[in-house]
Amino acid sequence: MLPRFVALLCAASALLASPAPLAWHVDPDPSTIDRYLRAEMTARHIPGLQVVISRAHRVIFSASYGLADVATGKRVDAATSFEIASITKQFTDAGVLLLAQEGKLRLDDRIARYLPGLPAAWQPITIRQLMTHTAGLRDDWDEEDTFFQTRRTDSSFLAALEAAPLRFPPGTGFSYGCGPFVLGLLISRVTGMPYSGFMRERIFRPLALTSTGINEVDAATDSALGYRWLRDSLVPGVRISAAAHARGDVGIHTTALDLARWDAALDGDRLLTPASRAVMFSPGHLRSGAAVPYGLGWFIRPWRGRREIEHDGGFRTGFSSTIARYPEDSLTVIVLTNRQSAHAYSIARGLAGLFDADFAPISRNSALRGDWPRERAAVRRTFAALAHGRRAPDLDSAALLLTGVPPAELRQGLAGYAVPELLGCRTIHRPPGWPPAGRGTEVCFVHAASSAGTWWSFTFDRRQRIVYFEPEE
Repeated sequence: MLPRFVALLCAASALLASPAPLAWHVDPDPSTIDRYLRAEMTARHIPGLQVVISRAHRVIFSASYGLADVATGKRVDAATSFEIASITKQFTDAGVLLLAQEGKLRLDDRIARYLPGLPAAWQPITIRQLMTHTAGLRDDWDEEDTFFQTRRTDSSFLAALEAAPLRFPPGTGFSYGCGPFVLGLLISRVTGMPYSGFMRERIFRPLALTSTGINEVDAATDSALGYRWLRDSLVPGVRISAAAHARGDVGIHTTALDLARWDAALDGDRLLTPASRAVMFSPGHLRSGAAVPYGLGWFIRPWRGRREIEHDGGFRTGFSSTIARYPEDSLTVIVLTNRQSAHAYSIARGLAGLFDADFAPISRNSALRGDWPRERAAVRRTFAALAHGRRAPDLDSAALLLTGVPPAELRQGLAGYAVPELLGCRTIHRPPGWPPAGRGTEVCFVHAASSAGTWWSFTFDRRQRIVYFEPEE
């Protein structure tokens, strides 16, 4: 029996009303989506899940599955709230954009102007660099559990961040880090309001996000409990301090339907100006002018020759979630789960593949006929070069940066990789005018097992240069 579908209710459709879906799309039957999600939940040991899929901001599928609380048997429904961890970053960045619109700050101001006493190495860091992860700050979420259990104030987290060396001089590299945590402190300093109060008054309430709040501050009466998969069984997620739980980079809980409202609002004028929205959804840049795969709170990738604007969130508290936009298809996919490391991102991409065959997972792709000797040779040369820390002659100069994985981390992950097997290539359909995605003319699929990934895609331009690649699964 299918779960309760909310998507086609008049109330939900009216809520996200927008232009009708494009006529050339043939969307999958709900039963196909349902079977896929149930299979993924079983394979990934996910206790509970919410999903919303919208086309041009009109909800076309919404469902809830499984358990919010394994011990009591409480089921997930459309009102069940999930922690979204790092998806919080886009809300915090939107708050900073609101303040910029009001003239209370500028994105290229140095953060030290608003937060005095920062270390000398931090003095050149701008607000924009904190938003685009080009400031050089580390990601302290790699720390052990005790780091987040014993620190009970924002100032203690800031002190630990200040004590760590920068990964590179501000503006010279890209590394996912704790910038939005600092931005939460900035919002409080500029407005004189607690971060939670500002978000509630300026974003959640105006957009009618009635099931959205800040962890530890805005109680969620209908919330899912978080879980981990440990030694072949589900165990509760790790408890952390209230301060850690409510930070500006990870602190929001919400529902899939509220995230759909949020997604729709970001394409309208209720919150941000056209100029602010353009900045949010455009790649940031280094001082050299090179583009990075991140806007303001969103990863922006030229995936398979099209734009993927996405962010996922997950942490040891026991949650894994994703919101993914595919602008050329007018498609948004939202997946919330209450299991750490459930890889909601892969589930969302699998759902996108049901709507557009160009997005189908490599492991489920039909065999492609043909022979691609030049591409095969280029792929093998690239794997060999990256695994040994050498320059890869077939890579476009921007390709490695756009992948978003530091070269040292990629090299480590490729240690002992299997010989790459090129499974086939296909022409990219409907290439957009957005560079660098617009430069891609062909995408090739590769099987090469390693700790960095097993299934890979490589995008080539007409000169047979690799303009983008990534480990997909």
